[in-house]
Amino acid sequence: MSIPQIVREMGQALDYANRMYERLEEHFGHRVIYPFGKQENIDNLITMSNAEDFNLKQKEEEELVRKKIEQIKEMDNVRIRHDGRFEWRKTILGVSHQILERDPDMFLKRYKEYQRLLKKGANVAKPKPKAKEYTLISWLDEYYEMYVKDGKKKDGTPISESRKLSIRICINKHIKKNFENKPLSQIKIFDLERDSKKVVSSRMREDVDGVIFSALFTAHKKGVIKENVVQHFTKHKHKRDTGGWLIPEQQKLLVENKEKCTVWDEVVFYIITGCRCDEAKRAVPHFNKSAIWVNRSKVDGTSGWVKISSTYNEILKEKWSTMFKYKSKYYSRQISDFLTDIGMPDKTLHDLRHTYSTNVFYLGCPQKEHQYNMGHKSIKMTYELYTKYDPFIKKEQITEIWGKYYPEFDPKIDPKKD
Repeated sequence: MSIPQIVREMGQALDYANRMYERLEEHFGHRVIYPFGKQENIDNLITMSNAEDFNLKQKEEEELVRKKIEQIKEMDNVRIRHDGRFEWRKTILGVSHQILERDPDMFLKRYKEYQRLLKKGANVAKPKPKAKEYTLISWLDEYYEMYVKDGKKKDGTPISESRKLSIRICINKHIKKNFENKPLSQIKIFDLERDSKKVVSSRMREDVDGVIFSALFTAHKKGVIKENVVQHFTKHKHKRDTGGWLIPEQQKLLVENKEKCTVWDEVVFYIITGCRCDEAKRAVPHFNKSAIWVNRSKVDGTSGWVKISSTYNEILKEKWSTMFKYKSKYYSRQISDFLTDIGMPDKTLHDLRHTYSTNVFYLGCPQKEHQYNMGHKSIKMTYELYTKYDPFIKKEQITEIWGKYYPEFDPKIDPKKD
């Protein structure tokens, strides 16, 4: 038995004896003399023995660490780095394996584990699988499925079905046709700008540029490509044509030549209701209400009623069964040909929608009802794009041409209170 151990046990025995004398004092009620000395001396004796024992253990541990370091130095492919860490590195079957530890115990533990796994033929440090290399078209398909099909806008609302359809058309009909299908990592900004100019329609080019910008920005954000290609990409801005309406003189000419038009009933319907080309075929007349329910195709949530006069309601009741039997393109083509024949080659079916908007403006349609009938979400579009103002045109000129086909409007209604 070592001296520190003997001293420690003596101190513990003295401590036990002192506790017994404390109990005797409590029992007899007076002070009992300690025969073995003061408690402070006993504590000092125990502390000294612990310190000597600690120093001995520390020396033993240092000797053990020194032996482990010597063992590590004798290993193959091991070196001590400048920062004091132990490094083992070896390449096996083309795969690099490495152990880098400062603590000798942890280093030896990991080394033994590596040796055990390597003996079994396990590939310990498998190389990272290469990221999937997308081409422009394959990424656009992935982008649609992941971020558009079930995606949401910035405000948290789901993307509308009409917008999803528009994006799908841009990808399938225009981008796949006009854009070079390069790997994303090889695409440059001038490639995008060059291919974008191949899209003939100015309106569609604006949509295509928007889809390309969103898809490649998302690819950069998600780490699919390192470079933000579209950082300096200038999106094409479609110059919206304000459209042309048929002035009263042209509307008179239209009525005078109605015998030449094979789709005259449809022409009147477009001018009296303001429907878009494809909305007329889906319109549902309610003759008991003298109104037509229009399923809007362009903007979600804008479907609604369009009032008609009782006079036109009776005419429509007789002719509705024979109207809109063909596809929308047929009526668009027929009406364009008719307008060209009577001397208005620059006019189209869509100009009839502008004509409706301007006519009801002169007839005193309230702003809110006007916007509602047009199916616009913004009153600004109704008045800046679709309504034309001429101070010399009077309400009587419109009434003279169309009689009582339009309903009576109450201009006193304040749109701010509706």
